[in-house]
Amino acid sequence: MENPAILAENELSDKKPSYARSACMLFKYDVSSQALFSPQDTPALFNYPFQPGQRLPNWGKPGALCAELSRLAYFRFESSAQSYVQTRTTMQNACAQVGLTRLGFFSHSGSGTEAFGAVDQGARKAYIAFRGSQPLQYQDYLTDLMVALKPHVRNGRVHTGFSSRYLDIQSQVQSWLNQFPGYMLTLTGHSLGGALATVAAASFLDARLVTFGSPRVGDVRFANLFRKRAVERYVNCLDGVSWLAPPPDSGEWLSPLYAMPLSLAAFGVVLPPNIPIPIVNGYRHLPDLRYIDCDGNLRTTVGSIAVGIDFGKALAMHLTRRPLAKLPRMLTDHSMINYISALA
Repeated sequence: MENPAILAENELSDKKPSYARSACMLFKYDVSSQALFSPQDTPALFNYPFQPGQRLPNWGKPGALCAELSRLAYFRFESSAQSYVQTRTTMQNACAQVGLTRLGFFSHSGSGTEAFGAVDQGARKAYIAFRGSQPLQYQDYLTDLMVALKPHVRNGRVHTGFSSRYLDIQSQVQSWLNQFPGYMLTLTGHSLGGALATVAAASFLDARLVTFGSPRVGDVRFANLFRKRAVERYVNCLDGVSWLAPPPDSGEWLSPLYAMPLSLAAFGVVLPPNIPIPIVNGYRHLPDLRYIDCDGNLRTTVGSIAVGIDFGKALAMHLTRRPLAKLPRMLTDHSMINYISALA
């Protein structure tokens, strides 16, 4: 990993394939495969030496702190090898810049499940961020394919793979949390990490849950466990991972946001909203959607028709401004740096 102290500012924006989204964005929108598949390659932003005149991130904005913590979870800290020890030091130094200390690292080598925790001792807050999918880790693909719903101990049914992965590190997480009784807990993660955070939050009933580009995790009764709880479910425009795991149940509608088939999305076909899906007992998204539109604006209240219009605008923007982009917008919207850029 490169030393952030010597990394030039334009390596975060100008030299990567991108197009301007909005003046509110921290960086230019990044369409590179590196941003999608290797989020850990961008240095830690908590202590990044931003240049004079460059807009500084505001980690106090909704979702911003958890977004960077979710990206830091991709940093390779799971081994005792010297390079991994150095990575832990890098993460500790970065988190210290926002008042987070006492880092704990959780890992299960068999399944590849990784997460880390940090605390704000002054505010008595604890954070745990779960790592998302990695392109070269076959366990992640196996987990995603374990879509059968299994009974959850509290209510409803949950994705078998996601539940199993969280259980692999549950005891480590609990042991670390036991050091901080009475702390307000926030669970967060991106992609698969968001799904694992959701499974964990079902066991910590007072915890706040913040996810980014998370797939569906359980059925409607499982989703109802989170009603009237502190939940922030961020979806960045066309992020295709947020349409998984299919099929949704009959309580969700055939809108671009929830259930557009990936094959149609790839060709830019936006299906009409509000057509019931004739499937029952499938997956259901959690409540409290926070939608980032194609211009990078956060919208906490949005209907399916407005989302459909925004989807069409996003596809047109991608095709006209980046016609030769190697990745479709439904993948580049999933890049963690693009979430951070919109939220921080």
